[in-house]
Amino acid sequence: MRRYFLLPSLLVVSLVIDQASAETLVQWTTEQRLYVWLKVNQTEAQRFLPAQWEVTPAPSGPTRGANFLVGFLDQTLTLDGQGKPMGSGTGRGVVFGAPAKNKDTGEAGFFVTRIFGSGGAFMPPGAYKNTLPATVRFERSQTGNDGEPPATLEWWSVKPEGGGSLEVRVQYRAASPQRVKAEVKVYSSVEPTFFRIYRVEQGLDVARSIPDGVDRVQVFQLRVAVPELAKLFDGTEQVVGVLALPFYLRNVYLP
Repeated sequence: MRRYFLLPSLLVVSLVIDQASAETLVQWTTEQRLYVWLKVNQTEAQRFLPAQWEVTPAPSGPTRGANFLVGFLDQTLTLDGQGKPMGSGTGRGVVFGAPAKNKDTGEAGFFVTRIFGSGGAFMPPGAYKNTLPATVRFERSQTGNDGEPPATLEWWSVKPEGGGSLEVRVQYRAASPQRVKAEVKVYSSVEPTFFRIYRVEQGLDVARSIPDGVDRVQVFQLRVAVPELAKLFDGTEQVVGVLALPFYLRNVYLP
């Protein structure tokens, strides 16, 4: 029996899934992540999903109302199901996606709509068949005294081989993260029947939440100039939340 519930701190619909002998471990990663949750044009976001699925904004939590995610992933070690490094074992990239619900069954899930990256698990076409190669430049600096949370500056510059560019710059005062465990079912926009099961333990630091009135961000700049995403990022998009994940440990299974 499956139980469905919302985990607001993750801002994706999580699923408690029965352990089954048929599941196959296919990947393990340890990462640091930066999430930018947005409210974008619903019609344009829907264009990236299959017809039977509907983009569903987060109903609760610090990014409620957000309907689109831009996630910046710093994979410090990525192993396959046999425990061997994938490529160099290290990779960096950016993932785009949306929370959604199946209009026929009511099932909730998260759709990966595009990935740009290099190294590690970012080798095209990727598990979701929508990974494209990109040049990724990344910088992170932290400054702090004694045991206080550090002042953090993070900058990403991603240039897909197919053209365009995207960049984010965030400066914020970190806080002690929440420890969160979750199981998440993630789908491919290219092959809607395909999904993977993530079992995750992570630290979650909500640096900015417009709904909750939280804002420890001093500098924020996001620029997305990628042709296929032009109608999503036309200047009307609104930042709902900025979340830092200083640690992210993930086991990935196929059902």
